Parts: sequence; C-alpha cells; structure tokens
Amino acid sequence: MKKPFKITAYSGLAYLVCLFLIFIFPSLFYTETLGGKLFSLIQVGVSVLFSFGTIMLGKRFKSKLLVRMSYIVIMTNILLLLFSLFPSFFVGNEALQSFDIKNPAFDQAPSSFKYFLSTFWIISIVLGIVSILFGVALIKISKNIKYAKSAGVLNIIAGATLIILIGYLIMIAAIIMEILLLFEASEKFEERDNKKKKRK
Repeated sequence: MKKPFKITAYSGLAYLVCLFLIFIFPSLFYTETLGGKLFSLIQVGVSVLFSFGTIMLGKRFKSKLLVRMSYIVIMTNILLLLFSLFPSFFVGNEALQSFDIKNPAFDQAPSSFKYFLSTFWIISIVLGIVSILFGVALIKISKNIKYAKSAGVLNIIAGATLIILIGYLIMIAAIIMEILLLFEASEKFEERDNKKKKRK
C-alpha cells in the first residue's frame, strides 16, 4: 500500500458511518438476521483496519503503549463481534432463555440483544479502561503529530464517562479526532515522502 495512513483514515470514516447507522437504525445491531451478521462483520472489519493506523503511528514513534493498546482495541472489537454472533457459545442457551426483561417493548428483541443489555455496564467498564489507556498513549506522542493530544484527551474523558452513557457521544468526537490524526499522518509522512521521490 502506497498510502496506508490514508487508507486507515478512510476506514475510520466508514466505521463512523456504521456507528451513525446503528444510532439511526438500532435494528442493525440485531445479529439474529443474516443482514445483521453481515453488517457486524463489516463494522468490525473497518474498525480493525482503522486501528492499524494507530499501530503504525505507535511503531513510527516507538510508543509500545500505543501499539499494545491498539491491538487490545482490535481484540476487544473482535470479542464483541463473536459474542454478538454466537451468544449461546459464551453464556449457554439456558442463560439466554432465563434472561427476562420486564419492559414489554423488548419482548420481540433477539436474545443476543437482550443479553447484551444485561451485561451493558460490564462492557462499558472494560471499554472505558481501554479507552483511558489508549488516550494516555495518544497524549504521549502529541509532541510529534497534530491532533494526537485532542484525540487522547477525548478518549480519556469518554472512557471515564462510558458508565453514564454520555461517554459514547464523546467517543464519536474522539473517533473524529483520530481520523483527522491519521489524515495528518498521511500528509506529514506519505505525501511528503512521495514528493521527495518525485524530485529525485
């Protein structure tokens, strides 16, 4: 790939679109259907590619923490995908069937989605810790590249407030800053390198 940073930045935009689609059409999260499964695969696929951008940044600036946290983000996304696709494998059919939501509005919801709601707080805590450490790693490279500090601070704030839901909105802003960060990395490293090659 001639411009891997730019490719990962565009993957970030695709990931952002997926998140907005889920917000507008929550039924897309329902992985009981073939369409839901395919959508989940696409969403995780672009998120994994997006994370490779920060892995490359971590390697370029010799930040082991950023590299490690980026890989943890990838593993977390993959585990969440596997859980949503095969909930009974993780918790068993009996646990899914015994889970009961009092609100009748959820009567028609797939069992995987119901179980997701029951474990929402645990997931938020785990994602929050990952987000905070990821934000710290970004701040540590902020002297080397633009937008890293803003993205890092937003990730820390988002991670600390995921448990009260507002963190998920802040996370959108953090993702936008990460996309800008990767476009900046493309401009700083890839575009300039190509210009130097043309001059030679």
